[in-house]
Amino acid sequence: MSKPNSKEEARSELKTITPDLARKWLDAVPDFQRKLDRRQVDKIKIAIQRNEWRLNGAAIVFNERGDLIDGQHRLTAIAESSRPVQSLVVTGISKDELTFATLGDTKPRQAADFLHVTHSFSVAAALRFIWFIENKGFPDGRRSGTSDKSNPPVTELVKLGRQYANILNDMVQPLNAASQVTGLGAFILALMWYFTYRRPKTEVQLAAEFFARVGDGVGLALHHPAYQLRRRMLDRSSGIAVIPVHIRRGMLIKALNYHLDGKACDRIVWNPDRELFPPLRGYEPPGKIGRPSKSEQPGIKELPIKLIEREARSQ
Repeated sequence: MSKPNSKEEARSELKTITPDLARKWLDAVPDFQRKLDRRQVDKIKIAIQRNEWRLNGAAIVFNERGDLIDGQHRLTAIAESSRPVQSLVVTGISKDELTFATLGDTKPRQAADFLHVTHSFSVAAALRFIWFIENKGFPDGRRSGTSDKSNPPVTELVKLGRQYANILNDMVQPLNAASQVTGLGAFILALMWYFTYRRPKTEVQLAAEFFARVGDGVGLALHHPAYQLRRRMLDRSSGIAVIPVHIRRGMLIKALNYHLDGKACDRIVWNPDRELFPPLRGYEPPGKIGRPSKSEQPGIKELPIKLIEREARSQ
């Protein structure tokens, strides 16, 4: 038997799991399982080898389709420890992928665990901003979008990840230089997503150009907003380490708006005690977000990653 027969109602039983059985059950790991954490596996394996494994109510869980949805770290440790252990085994749980994200385990689940992309942590952080943009409103200068009390549940980020994880992952490297200069990688990723999916092609081009120049500084005139933003961020006397994150975000949006309007500037500053947070171009509260027509939206093959690369080569 390679995996339990799970095509029944949910039920549980106490079983002795041998290393061979653990290896067979690991063949039932679905595509949506989180990535294996070697440190977690080693921690459990050492506990087994020291006879410290205890029945504590945690279960190996299979859905009604027979997929292993909880327990891959424990089963991997059992397989590698060469020792059998006893554990509860639950079968017949709902096969909905999002059920998996609600399960508890010895290793807490994070959004990045579900994103099978190279830059999973950067993408997960950007997805949190996107969730706020779509559900709670564009984060103002004092709300990070990652530590707010109404922070989205993992299941919501999994849903967004299905749609946007791959494209966000492709944007990380082209936007990396701007992220390094500003220390706002996830925020910039979310902004580039917004322009890609919510604004006309002309603004996508301008936004991509802006972030490319913030990153490399190539060919910038003294009064270009990207130059002034770089100058403030790289100023040794007040580098990004001592400029609060919410102020950096306000400065970045203000400089981006100058660039979108084709305006020059002498300095980029934003004072949250005297000014409202700079508006995001074209943004309306959730439920009222206007989308450009299909003819105006960038196609899947015409993404900011290519716009940034093309703009950099032209300098």
